[in-house]
Amino acid sequence: MMPYMKRHNKRAPWIARVKEDHEAKRMYNSEAWRKYRRKYLSVHPLCVVCEREATVVDHVTPVRVKPDWFWRADNHQAMCERCHNSKRATED
Repeated sequence: MMPYMKRHNKRAPWIARVKEDHEAKRMYNSEAWRKYRRKYLSVHPLCVVCEREATVVDHVTPVRVKPDWFWRADNHQAMCERCHNSKRATED
């Protein structure tokens, strides 16, 4: 394989991830998500881990793993920011 082809093949997953990240950001910043988040947290006000006030609607299976599960309610859980950040740290 020629050197330029090796470089291109290594960058291809990175390019795909940037596109996925852009799409996820667009969805998280949508009015529909903000409205859904407010409603979800009003029904599920406590963090599923520590039972403090929930401020985050977490995707149980991360969006980067299953982008088509973004809107699946059975893939959501209410979390406080602290527990959500701890969960995220172990995922990366």
